[in-house]
Amino acid sequence: MNKSLLWLATMSLGFCISQVSLASDCINMTQRDGGIGGTGVPFDLQSRSTGVVGMITGFASICVNGLEIHYDESTPVTQNGRPIRLKDMAVGQVVAVQAVPTEKGLVTQQITVLNAVEGRAQTPVERVNANQTLMVHDQKVLITDKTMGNALGQAIRQGEPLAVSGYRNASGVIVASRVDRLSALSAPAVLDQQAFTRPLGQVKQVLIESIVRATSADQIDVGTFAVKLTQTTRVVGQDQQIRVDQRVRVMGSLDQQGRVVAERIDVARDERVHHDPVVTKHAAKAAKDATEATEDAAEAVEKAQKDAEKAQEQAFEQQEQLQEEQQERAEKLAELREKAAEDALELERDTQERAEKLEQERIEKAEKAEKPEKAEKPEQVEKPEKVEKPEQVEKPEKVEKPEQVEKPEKVEKPEKVEKPEKVEKPERIED
Repeated sequence: MNKSLLWLATMSLGFCISQVSLASDCINMTQRDGGIGGTGVPFDLQSRSTGVVGMITGFASICVNGLEIHYDESTPVTQNGRPIRLKDMAVGQVVAVQAVPTEKGLVTQQITVLNAVEGRAQTPVERVNANQTLMVHDQKVLITDKTMGNALGQAIRQGEPLAVSGYRNASGVIVASRVDRLSALSAPAVLDQQAFTRPLGQVKQVLIESIVRATSADQIDVGTFAVKLTQTTRVVGQDQQIRVDQRVRVMGSLDQQGRVVAERIDVARDERVHHDPVVTKHAAKAAKDATEATEDAAEAVEKAQKDAEKAQEQAFEQQEQLQEEQQERAEKLAELREKAAEDALELERDTQERAEKLEQERIEKAEKAEKPEKAEKPEQVEKPEKVEKPEQVEKPEKVEKPEQVEKPEKVEKPEKVEKPEKVEKPERIED
């Protein structure tokens, strides 16, 4: 089963009876002959589409103004124009739907959740309780003992974003049916009249719930709707007089001016003194469901106690195991410390032995030093240095060849001269 549908089915166990004073028993129209609450009022829900504006009082399908309206997991849901999930719907939210009759009952193709105001709290509140007022985006909000929501019983900080569902009274104050904290606020919003009528489309009949804001001889203003009274309009309830600021539920058709021509008006009454057989039957069922819910809660408490005891036992076991592990670690640490001490002692002994051995070697060396020393080997004569090769004598410069002696002029042949002595050959000059 889809989780959203399972959640809705679960919610139906606790919220099928209205939290307000109007009878809101969910009527499946396949079990009724077209009348609301079995009264036989000629209000055609089996062949005509119906626009429904009211507060969610139960789940499985949704229970709105006493009608069981079916939808499936693909039905789109919006909240002030934003898409939300099916499971985000909650008891106390005001919705507008167009319900179409089918074989299984009334079915809607879209659900519109209408928050009267979304905005930030303007003043802090220590604790949200009944008979308090809040200011949210310049809108005054009244908290009653019927108001629901996750903000109830909680402190509200200034500036905290809130969503408020409910109806406006004659003074314009929003009488809150639900107040929820918002995780985020994209933009503040205050709904106008069109926000309540637009989702109804072109229906010819409506079933609306809200607070009477004004009355006259032939018309009352219920929420944002003008309701026309006729001689055939039937007023039902312990107090059949319609007053300002009274919560009512109106069934009727729309005329050409968009007014609701009332066929029946249910006036708020105390469920505890209402003796309608149908309501009594459903009240008995509600009491039975409440008893079963109490028993279930008791079983849940008992189971929670057992789970707590089991968790406590597991905690004790874990604590004992932890203590054992700590003891083992402590013993192991003691063993390591003891071994470290032994290793240190052994190291000290080795160090002492080495010191003694070195001292003994030193003494032995000293004793050897007293004996005559062995003649030292004469030092090796140093090899004479290699005589440097004398520098090469420079070659004498070449002697210039003597100039050629001029051949003497031919001398006249002298008279026979004595043969001169042999001239010695000049020595050869070395190059």
